[in-house]
Amino acid sequence: MKIHFCDLCNESVPQSDLDEGRAFMRKGRVICLACDRSMTPVEGHAGAESAGGAPGDGGASAAPAGGPFGGPSAPAAGPPTPPISPIPPTVAPLTPTGAWAPTSHHASRRRPSAAGAGLGLLAILLVGAVGFWLHDRIDKLERRVAQQLEDARGEQRRTARRLDQSQQEAAAKAEAFQQQVDQGLRDQRALVDGRIRETQDAGSALTERVDAFGGRIEEMRTSFDEVNRHEQELTRLQQRFTALSGQVTDVTAELEVLSARVTSSAALAESLAAAPTEAPPPAWIGLVEQLSSPNNSDRWQAVFGLKETHDPAVAEYLIPALTDEDIFIRMVTASALGELGSPAAIPALIDALEDEESAVREAAYTALRTLTKRDLPFDPLSDDAAARARRVKAWREWWEKERVKYEN
Repeated sequence: MKIHFCDLCNESVPQSDLDEGRAFMRKGRVICLACDRSMTPVEGHAGAESAGGAPGDGGASAAPAGGPFGGPSAPAAGPPTPPISPIPPTVAPLTPTGAWAPTSHHASRRRPSAAGAGLGLLAILLVGAVGFWLHDRIDKLERRVAQQLEDARGEQRRTARRLDQSQQEAAAKAEAFQQQVDQGLRDQRALVDGRIRETQDAGSALTERVDAFGGRIEEMRTSFDEVNRHEQELTRLQQRFTALSGQVTDVTAELEVLSARVTSSAALAESLAAAPTEAPPPAWIGLVEQLSSPNNSDRWQAVFGLKETHDPAVAEYLIPALTDEDIFIRMVTASALGELGSPAAIPALIDALEDEESAVREAAYTALRTLTKRDLPFDPLSDDAAARARRVKAWREWWEKERVKYEN
């Protein structure tokens, strides 16, 4: 069972006393029945007894009309009855067996006199005043605590709102950062993909160039085979030339015999000496006609044969061969013009510096340096067409300034 304590006398008050009305809650304070009755004034109780006498005696013990201050009075019959102070009845607590028994401090209390009752009432009033002051003080404290609690709750709510706002801002920043990271990853991935595509394209281009270079190597191999075949044919031509040289020797001997026969006729010799004669055509005139053959091998043999004559007069017939469709014929022609030493071939050799094949450009550049004894810069193997064009322009400007020296 729940036990309370009186806030005035500090006596224990069971919960059952509060439930059954034997104790009271006054402004949130527990007041036992004795203290509650002590604080309640009892009016007319003492006066009635003093006026009417003791109960049961029919007023025989009442004081005379004059009273103790109204003059002498006859002595009362019997001993005087002591005054009864207004002591409220006490309420005994329950015994362990369930019966109600008076408390010891209430049972042993002596009935005070009127002065003691006044003092008790004054004490009770003081206690009540103190209790009221304490109640007011506690009420103010409770209101202050309630206000502080409300302020703390408001601060907690504001803190919760700030925390929620901070969480929302943090979530927004985290989302923005995540979006930034995702965008950065997408950009990096796009960049890497672009680099990979560029690398793949470069690899494909390199593969194509390697394949083209392999094709050119195959063409060069075929050309070298053709050159070997030409050399074999040249060897055969040299053998035929040697045989023809023997035949020419024989013919020369026969001509000498014929010359001896011719000198026997003086009249014929004089007529022949007086008549105008034309110079016989050169022996290599047949090779010039062979330059127009549709067969590449025949044209190549003609160029090689004309170069072997070492006659500068054949240069004017070889110059057109610098534009032949066969690369080897153009190469041999440029080399032959350089060896023949004819300045008439210089303009054509400068034009040959613009040939699409680097081998022809290199042969023309070598021939130009041989003919002109000049070493103007030119890289025939360079892939920079603009740089080559500037060097060719420099060669042409030089020729315009120096051609008079070579033509004279």
